[in-house]
Parts: sequence; structure tokens; C-alpha cells
Amino acid sequence: MNFLRSCFCRSYQTGFRAALPVLPYREPTILHVTAEVADVCKEKGISSVLVVTDPGIAELGLPDPMVAHLKESGVARAVYAYTVANPTVSNVEAARQMYLDAGCQAIIGFAAGRPWTARRGVAARIAKPKQSLSKMRGVLKVLAKTPLIIAVPTTAGTGSEVTLAAVITDDATHYKYPINDFCLIPSYAVHDWKVTQGLPAPITAQTGMDALTHAVEGVHRALHVQVHPPAVRRGRQAHPRQPLPRLRERRRPGGAPEHAAGIVQGRHRVHAELRGVRPRRGA
Repeated sequence: MNFLRSCFCRSYQTGFRAALPVLPYREPTILHVTAEVADVCKEKGISSVLVVTDPGIAELGLPDPMVAHLKESGVARAVYAYTVANPTVSNVEAARQMYLDAGCQAIIGFAAGRPWTARRGVAARIAKPKQSLSKMRGVLKVLAKTPLIIAVPTTAGTGSEVTLAAVITDDATHYKYPINDFCLIPSYAVHDWKVTQGLPAPITAQTGMDALTHAVEGVHRALHVQVHPPAVRRGRQAHPRQPLPRLRERRRPGGAPEHAAGIVQGRHRVHAELRGVRPRRGA
């Protein structure tokens, strides 16, 4: 049975890989400041939007500048800021109801992680109002036109804003299931560094390292290179007491966080770890 299952999985993966070039994957249009969101809404004739975020981001006031620009442009907005750590079906349904009550025409996911999942869930339910989330579990079960989706990440560009997966938790059973569909990829992604800077300094540093981790993972997956633990261990033995540079909270004259330089330096050391060589001094 395990052999047959393995054969099926390998065949499925091979078939999916062969079909990738013709599947409807879309690359979001990149916006560079949150003020451009209002311009896109005006250009598309959108008069009302739903902003999905979480309590922490809302408390910090990070969405406020974008919301102010929307107000100045005459775009009504409803803000759902109650997304929990593991977004649930009730989260999605509450945000969906807010979307319908406000007569929204677009969804803006502001923050990262959990708001992305909730935003994708809302988009799927709006696209298929007569189908429950559990019925859309799996791959390519939505296959319908969604409202305009705009992603505003606060995670230093980890790429979470442009993925096609949502992981929903059932309130009653606590069972998690994925919903994967190309129509859940946003049409626009806002990469505004000022949004990341608005976070507390430790979180900014953590999200920078998260972005670095995703970048290293992406490079090695693209090159089909396996990183074997023994090779990494040999690299560590070459420089066992060289920690990453300390991330400082001071800011440079231009306003950019100084700990960003530490992240860049840390990148050289991580690549050295993966290659199993000693990094050059000062890198």
C-alpha cells in the first residue's frame, strides 16, 4: 500500500510540475508606497474596500496612513482587525459578512501571516458564496473570479504576500486544512519599507531574518541543491564561536534602521555556513 501511495504521489507531483508552465499563475504588480493603493482603487472604479489585519498591527496604527489616503480619495473602508493567530472559519465568516454589509469591492490584507490566510479565505467565500470553506479544501477547488486583492506586507518581503495557500482552522474540531488556488494570489503587492520600519525594532530584525531564510531556501530549491547536515556541521566547526553581528536599534541619519546592516552581514555568514567555508573577516 505504501508503495502504491508513493507511486501515486510521485506521479501527481510530476504531472503538476509538467503543467506549471500553463497554469494561471499571476505575478502581482508591485507598488512602492501605501498611498498608491488609493490610486489603484480610483483607477479600478472601486468605492469601498475591506482591510483585513490583526489586533497588534491595528494597535500600532500601521494601517492608518493608508486608510487616510483612502479617505482622502473618497474610498470607503471597513477594517476587520480581529484575526487570531491561527485564522478560523468564524474569522473568515465574520470578515466576509463585514465585506458584504459595507458593499466592498476589494480586499486589502495588511500585515503578514494570519491576515493573509483570512484574506484568502474571504476572497474564496466571496467567489463561491454557496460553498463552505471545507468544500474548497485541497488544490484548485476555488477556480472562480475573486474580488481585487491587494497585499501590504509588514515582513520585509518574505514572499508570504504572493503565495496561493490559505490554512484554515475549524473552530469545533481544531482541524487545519489548506486551500490552494491561483486565484487567491493578489493582483497588487505593496513593498513599502516604511511599513516595516513602523514595527518595534526587534520585530523588524526578526522579519528581516525571516526574509533571509526564505531567500536562502528559495536559492537552494531553485538550484536543486540539498544541504546535508554533516556539511553544515563541518562549516560550524570551522568557526564555532562566530555569532551573527548584534542587531542594534539605533537609526542612521537617513531614517533606515541600522540593524538592517547586520542582516546583510548575517546573510554572508549564512551562505558561508551552507557552503561549509569560513567567512571572510568583516563580512
